[in-house]
Amino acid sequence: MKNLFLLPTDKPSRLFINPLWEKQLRFVKDELIEKKHKERLTQNIYITSDEEIVLNGYHFNSKYGDEPQKTNQRDIDSRKYWEEEDYYISKIILTTDDLLIKDGVQAIDDDFIEWFVKNPSCEFVKTELLNVNDTLWEEYFKKYGVYPKYPYYEKIIIPQEEQNNKLYSEQYIYEKDLYNDKVEISVLALIEIKRAFGALIKDEKSYVHKVFMDDYVHQALKELKKKYAEYFDEQIKDW
Repeated sequence: MKNLFLLPTDKPSRLFINPLWEKQLRFVKDELIEKKHKERLTQNIYITSDEEIVLNGYHFNSKYGDEPQKTNQRDIDSRKYWEEEDYYISKIILTTDDLLIKDGVQAIDDDFIEWFVKNPSCEFVKTELLNVNDTLWEEYFKKYGVYPKYPYYEKIIIPQEEQNNKLYSEQYIYEKDLYNDKVEISVLALIEIKRAFGALIKDEKSYVHKVFMDDYVHQALKELKKKYAEYFDEQIKDW
């Protein structure tokens, strides 16, 4: 059963998807990315467990969709009722959600996040409890500024065989990045051309109009508009 969820958020996160890069997942190791642009769709990872939910922890209740719920006594008392009504309750044990981390949910370590970025189709992972020492907690506190609420450490077991997902191989990502960067630069250049020569482009007698209405150029513009309309709507909607 699925226990790993990648969910969009309107909060800052170290994970984001850039729609201009074929929706590839990105990880910024040392800073939280603000969701300021359409090019940055911030995401969070949540790993869940069938364990009993606990007071002041967090859980998902399928009745409320993908919104993490802070667990109160009523949630604990009514879990059986919800499940009898075919709603699924799952305890959140690990996350990249900064708000939940600050409230004591254990953070997902960077090693796993880096692996997951390369294997984003993964939907299930195993975890094991580790015996922890003061050094581990000190390192954890130094990084996150808080200790987890529970006196144990959930270690994610990274699958030994990485999923063979060509779509997200490093070479493929590099090639797609290069391609999309070129396309994005081309789109921005065309926008500037349109701003500079807008009147001439509309003048059917002008040389610029003839260039833009060339079959190859015109088809390229139509394809660019179709592909990037939702990101550059205001700039190219009249092309």
